[in-house]
Amino acid sequence: DHLQRGHATKVAPVLRRIFDPMRDTWYSPALLRAEADIARRYLSRHFTAQRSTAKAEAALRACAERYFSARHEDGRYLIGGLSFPSPRATLFASDRKRGYRSCIVHGDLNSDNIVVADHPARVTIVDFQKTGRGHVHEDLVFVEASVRINYVRDASFGETLEKERLIAMGRRASRDDPYCASIRKIRDAAARYFGRFEDDANYHFAVAAIALRLMHAVDLSHVARARITASALWAAKALAGEI
Repeated sequence: DHLQRGHATKVAPVLRRIFDPMRDTWYSPALLRAEADIARRYLSRHFTAQRSTAKAEAALRACAERYFSARHEDGRYLIGGLSFPSPRATLFASDRKRGYRSCIVHGDLNSDNIVVADHPARVTIVDFQKTGRGHVHEDLVFVEASVRINYVRDASFGETLEKERLIAMGRRASRDDPYCASIRKIRDAAARYFGRFEDDANYHFAVAAIALRLMHAVDLSHVARARITASALWAAKALAGEI
């Protein structure tokens, strides 16, 4: 509700109230564990034969064409003078295993599972059906996706592509745009809680992987789909070392 009203300032205190108390439990350095293959984590956790990465990329391709007039050439997305690698190929086609850190994660920390009360100020998380060991950035990237899905519409599709570029590059939008600022606060939290232990590139991996997963959702608005598509393209480009 806060995001739909454009109250992006709620993001930072909500993150603190969720993550600060759990720095000594779920997200404790003592519970972090080195894992060998981040691609396998996201493939096994978020994709099935019915919801495959190939079907997800087909949906993403259709969104890129619809919202950004993307063309496709040699497996790449061409938007104006920009060229993006395939998110699916960037994430899952390489034979090289990418290591990552795991901890205990909620597993589905989207806005439906975060309950906010103002008087008195409280934040509660619910629905622990998918809780278990997973990638340290997973919960934060789900919160980031919730901003993309629920934040009030405030930009054209062309502006959305530019905003996601600034986010991927870690730059501020003009006039400290609330949408970009919200996602920057989430990424600042990722650096604060896990920056000493986890490769920054793995955050881009998580963004692109969860964006692909969301391509299977049937109830997203056009604005949300455009944001998620743009985030996947820029995350893949960052992960490929092209920005």
